[in-house]
Amino acid sequence: MSTEARPARASELRRRMREESLTEKRVALVTGGASGIGWATAARLASSGSRVVVADLDAAKARERARELGPDHRWLRVDMGDLAGAVDMVRQAAAFGRLDVLVNNAGRTTSGGVPLVEDSRETFDGIMAVNLSGGLAAAEEAARIMAMQGGGAIVNVASGAAFRAIPLRSAYSPSKAGVLAMTQKLAARWAPHRVRVNVVAPGFVGTELLSRLIAEGRLDPSDALRKIPLGRMGTPEEIADCIAFMTSEAAGAITGCALKADGGSQAFGGSGEAARRLGAEPASPPEGFPVAAIFGATSIGIACAERLAGRGMTVVLADDRKAFSSPCAARSQRFATSDVNLADDAAMRGFLSSLARSHGRLDAVIDARVDFNAASRSRTAADTHGLLRASGPILLAQGYGSIVSIVRSWACLDDPAEAAEEAAIEMLSRTACCEWGGSNIRVNTVAVTGPDDGQDAKPACRPLVAFDVAAAAGFLISSQASYVTGATLDVGVHALAGGQAA
Repeated sequence: MSTEARPARASELRRRMREESLTEKRVALVTGGASGIGWATAARLASSGSRVVVADLDAAKARERARELGPDHRWLRVDMGDLAGAVDMVRQAAAFGRLDVLVNNAGRTTSGGVPLVEDSRETFDGIMAVNLSGGLAAAEEAARIMAMQGGGAIVNVASGAAFRAIPLRSAYSPSKAGVLAMTQKLAARWAPHRVRVNVVAPGFVGTELLSRLIAEGRLDPSDALRKIPLGRMGTPEEIADCIAFMTSEAAGAITGCALKADGGSQAFGGSGEAARRLGAEPASPPEGFPVAAIFGATSIGIACAERLAGRGMTVVLADDRKAFSSPCAARSQRFATSDVNLADDAAMRGFLSSLARSHGRLDAVIDARVDFNAASRSRTAADTHGLLRASGPILLAQGYGSIVSIVRSWACLDDPAEAAEEAAIEMLSRTACCEWGGSNIRVNTVAVTGPDDGQDAKPACRPLVAFDVAAAAGFLISSQASYVTGATLDVGVHALAGGQAA
């Protein structure tokens, strides 16, 4: 299956946009759907037109939530620690007529404070069953059903604890690390059947559980905030937005990916306060049309410009004059172009300053100088450093904004020098995230795998086009990703190769 990125024609863009909005017939099953992130996700998917099955251990609450959503929605009682019950839940949801989305959100934890050597086997087994084994059983059955109907999307909800151990809660981090591994293996197995499997890993989120831990004195909120570059906790609705994106057609080329929605806490490696205030107080963008600058008249840059302009943004695509000589780049009815020497840091600074002055704002900067042909592969980490230095002062002065760097997936590159540059760019973006989060500046990367990017590259669920990369970048600069910073969104490849579907 080819993963070659190509410029998206206007007709293709319109078709894909229509597909993204066609959720009326979708059926979505959300476990742990009666409260917290699960309830916010159920409400979010229902608001987009999906018919939602709310599954929860608390039957009365699940019934109440389904009634709140309306007559088109259902509820189920499920104990995710009962593997047979988890499988039966999926089959009952599919009795709706089909099953398009599974959100494996149900989870269990302990209050903590118990050393590993004193933790009981029963407690450990119970958490592993709910958080891992039950979710795996549900995902495997859902994938089987989805494959028979032509595809679907599974999102497993993990945690920042999947990447770092939490002392005195011996089962929680292992169970969430297991969720990451099972997601990657399932993604590899079911990709040929157009079933996508991804992870959303929230950080500190203001759920009922977190509020209870704070009220009981078991969590110091100030200590938690010191670890978050954005300087605040997330909301269930922000995580639900991320989950909704990962289930959507806009993420149709994304599988085996772990999206960290944690305010940058996993990116932060410093010893002091994570939320540094190097600019203005965090602010909300003013009313009016958002303004975006895109660097690079590549197939990806043009697709980003067309997508954002089609969604009401004021877009300027910047590159040197020669880049606009191609027929593809000349198609600029929906966005403006500007002749800028991208090898000149001062020229980029001048362009961005002029753009911000003329519109009174600058909402987003996308570095799309990478593409899928050898001639476009001369960008270095130093070039990205120059772009960040040019855009950072403007965004810091206004107290909001987002930057996305599009890179090639370094893990799939054979050339050590190329891989090193791409990895350096990713870390440079995380560095900016940690320095600028206190002024509400979000910095992320999209990692793309091209058709000749090494032997480890594996196909996604469908052929990759430039539109898919633009959709990922568009999500990351949007309010849907308001708690996502310091993250990398992998497009066009699943993380691990696997066996064939049963």
